[in-house]
Amino acid sequence: MINGLSIHGRGKDAVQVFSQMLMENVMPNGITILGLLNGCSHSGLVEEGSSVFLRMESSWGITPKIEHYGCYIDLLGRAGHLEKAYEVVKSMPMQPDIVIWRSLLSACKIHRDVKLGEPIARHIELLDHNGHTEGKVLLSNLNASLGKWERVAELRHLIGEKRNQSSPGHSWIEVNGVINEFRVADRSHPRIAQIREKLGEVLKRAQLGGYISNISQVSFDLSEEDKEQAVTNHSEKLAVAFGLMSTEPGTSIRIVKNLRTCDDCHSAMKAISKVYNRELIIRDRSRFHTFKEGTCSCNDYW
Repeated sequence: MINGLSIHGRGKDAVQVFSQMLMENVMPNGITILGLLNGCSHSGLVEEGSSVFLRMESSWGITPKIEHYGCYIDLLGRAGHLEKAYEVVKSMPMQPDIVIWRSLLSACKIHRDVKLGEPIARHIELLDHNGHTEGKVLLSNLNASLGKWERVAELRHLIGEKRNQSSPGHSWIEVNGVINEFRVADRSHPRIAQIREKLGEVLKRAQLGGYISNISQVSFDLSEEDKEQAVTNHSEKLAVAFGLMSTEPGTSIRIVKNLRTCDDCHSAMKAISKVYNRELIIRDRSRFHTFKEGTCSCNDYW
């Protein structure tokens, strides 16, 4: 139950269930703690998650494994406690793996801390056995978000254009028993012209619900207009436009995406759910998002 609540962004409910367990003298195990820490991480419950992690051995006799450290570091990083998270990494009794370093570097990108991001990227390069590029790619994106294009150019030169190609965004939506796939800047769908026209209409209407495009995460040195066009072409926006034109009013729209939903798409989905009175359920790489009446189940924390 705790794992289920956590994966759906209901961290506070997971904490309540955990407290009830303890009151009924049900002892947690390592898997229970892992699920709870994950829920705290994705709900911004820093105090609750920290308390659980720090009590693992003293209260329940559970020795933290690398997965527990990973969740705790992710919790601190997402909340902006980057220096503290870095200190925890350096004090770990086992060697931190690439997942932990990647999580911390992603947090640096979210909170735009390039100073800490540089040494973390070097740790990733030492552990990345797929060409030593992942740390540089993440660091390049961090510098791009700050508009440091000279540093971006240096990093991309080191990476090489071929190695700089990350996995493109894909989104899937099922309509009338048929699965439709969309890619970023897709032109392959047989109804793409209609979908793009519908998307333009949808985004204009979304502005009435408070949507303002966020171009800060575009990782290329483009004009403001081109950056807006770049975020417009994200795969989940195309999928939701197709869903709106292909389903009855009031019907829930369900989409699966292979990457984390960006800030701009997240804001757009909240506004779309409000102005179209639709429930939008998106499963991205991080979690389930349920957009309804202008809000998201993740409380803007993912």
